Amino acid sequence: MQLDYIAQHEKATTAGKLTAGVVLQPAKDAGTGVVRDPEMVAITEIIEKINDLFSGEHSEASVRNVITHVRDKLEESETLKEQAQANSLSQFAASPDLQNEFVSAVIGAMESSADLSAQILNNPSLAQKLLGELLPVVYRSHNPTSAG
Repeated sequence: MQLDYIAQHEKATTAGKLTAGVVLQPAKDAGTGVVRDPEMVAITEIIEKINDLFSGEHSEASVRNVITHVRDKLEESETLKEQAQANSLSQFAASPDLQNEFVSAVIGAMESSADLSAQILNNPSLAQKLLGELLPVVYRSHNPTSAG
């Protein structure tokens, strides 16, 4: 493809004046916004929708961990993967395998959490390694102005 020329034509222009005495404030703190991970935004929306259905006091982190585990296990299921690829959303939702995989994922979240927690508590070396890895992450989350 070859372009011989590009023509630009001036169109109608307007003056950018505000009426009614409205004064605009200049933008501040440009570039200080937080990039949102679409995956975490989706999880947060799910938590907001179902959080009231849980009884008792549970931190958002605890709820997010269970929901993330269940979602990951459902996504790992080869049976569900095949069914999702071969069916519409409504057909997929009617799958009898979906409920079975869901229950297995919820039980897995319960077992995994208890097993991993017990391993951390019973193995001082593992606990120290984990804490060492988490330390800078937690520090930065509480002190975002620090360089390291």
